[in-house]
Amino acid sequence: MSDRTQLAPYAGFWRRFAGHSIDWIICFWAPFLPALALLSSIGGGDGEPTSPIPFILLLFVLVACVVGYFTYFWARGRSLGMKAVGIQIINPKSGRPPGVGRAFVRACLALIFAASAVVLVLGLGEPPAGGFSSTGFALLYAVAAVFVAGALGHLWMVRDPKKQTLQDKVTGVVVTRKMAPARAELAQ
Repeated sequence: MSDRTQLAPYAGFWRRFAGHSIDWIICFWAPFLPALALLSSIGGGDGEPTSPIPFILLLFVLVACVVGYFTYFWARGRSLGMKAVGIQIINPKSGRPPGVGRAFVRACLALIFAASAVVLVLGLGEPPAGGFSSTGFALLYAVAAVFVAGALGHLWMVRDPKKQTLQDKVTGVVVTRKMAPARAELAQ
């Protein structure tokens, strides 16, 4: 383990929450709102799309934006939200950014946990006209299980000595506060 990793304090829940909130606004909501406006403008006269293709394209673009954004920035150690709140993600064994592979897996997990929350909210809304089928209920329960795993995985950091979430543990990274360069040099 590097000296730098031992010197930098682990980032706490609220600092990480703030950085993550900024990131989700940038990588999801920024492309979603214009895409949704475009999707509704190409729909049929009643506002519904005449084909599922625009919806599938929108979904693909949103998934690509989220995974691409987080993979790109986390592979380098800091997303825009993390920069704003002064935290970084590192491989504790090397003290360096995690690289593309770990960042990609972490980004996919972030997307899965976030998507489970959205699907759960939508699924718990007004049920379909004929009610849910047994398959529909099974899917809703599976999504709920993924959501609970993600939520508990994020809350786990409150009790974890390294303040790691489930995503951090799976990918073998830690999130620390970013030390100022002058302070880091003095500490060594």
